[in-house]
Amino acid sequence: MTELDPDSPEFQAREIRKFARVLGIAAAVLALLPVLLGWLGTPEGARYLPFHLSLDDHMVYAAWMRQAMDGQFLFDNRFTTDSQPGLTVHVYFFLLGLVAKLFGIPLTLTLARVGFSFLAVRLLGEFLVKIGLKSFTGKFALVMSCEPIRTARLFLLSVGILSSCAATPKWKSKAAVILSIPFAC
Repeated sequence: MTELDPDSPEFQAREIRKFARVLGIAAAVLALLPVLLGWLGTPEGARYLPFHLSLDDHMVYAAWMRQAMDGQFLFDNRFTTDSQPGLTVHVYFFLLGLVAKLFGIPLTLTLARVGFSFLAVRLLGEFLVKIGLKSFTGKFALVMSCEPIRTARLFLLSVGILSSCAATPKWKSKAAVILSIPFAC
């Protein structure tokens, strides 16, 4: 086997892929860590829900998954007084609802967050290889795209070191929840 030239595109692509794999595993572990700590720290007789921000939004998502578990494809928002035409379709939550029949809603959402965290980083790595970035630039782009500060903030929230009202504008917490549904990074 011949050694690749460090300046060759093949070597650069291999380095980015290797780094994306490691970073993907790290993102998956970071997505799982707050949930594991929450489950391990749950008192006897209590139940832990793996949602750290905007519980009301996550209850809507859980209700959609419950409706999918019951065989519905068209969802309604059960947390509103608005009229419901029954035309809401969310393929993501429908598929998660089918999986939740086996594992339950909290575990299914956690598995999806962990799996998609890894998958998102790996797919971004493949995209960076496809556009021909050099190794350092690709690795830098991967790290910057994962927003490790937000992931660290969610971790600090979950272990109680940081208060949930710690100087975060309302819109930013909503954006963090939307982005953290399938991804940790």
